[in-house]
Amino acid sequence: MVTRKRIPELFESIACSGNERNDHDKLIGYIMGYLTILTGQRAMVFINMNKENVINCERWNKDRRYNNNKTVQAFGEAALNLNKEEYCWLAYLCEGKCCQQGEDIKHVFHTKSGKQIQKPMGLLNLAWVDAGMKGAISFNKIRSSVSTQANQHLSEREKACGQSHDPAILCRSTR
Repeated sequence: MVTRKRIPELFESIACSGNERNDHDKLIGYIMGYLTILTGQRAMVFINMNKENVINCERWNKDRRYNNNKTVQAFGEAALNLNKEEYCWLAYLCEGKCCQQGEDIKHVFHTKSGKQIQKPMGLLNLAWVDAGMKGAISFNKIRSSVSTQANQHLSEREKACGQSHDPAILCRSTR
């Protein structure tokens, strides 16, 4: 998968080049797109994700669960079941080594200047083009495609495990 290869390359490039904006934007686009595919969550879940929730997330079964976002009022806490590598991506972003604000950032997904992202579509499109993909992409297209594939190929239990607001049923197969 291009994304799992490209994300570490972008982290390295940012560390060596002094936070070049284009690489930072691609990195954020790749991670947000990847997590949308993985979890089916809306882009707003990632935009509003703050670093305290990631740093203080719960651990279980060698994985970590991020929770707490604005969907809590309507649906309960959204949970992201992340493996160690995926969690490390978010932890790195929380450290602020990728942006000018450093540790003073508040949101995990932030601009190069450390501010909360306002328009994630541009970042997703940068990553999309960087990965060699053609045509238009959006978070809704990703979610729709994942939903269609899930309905065609997964049982109700497997679908519930993939996107849940109930940690009691949130699960993930080992890769």
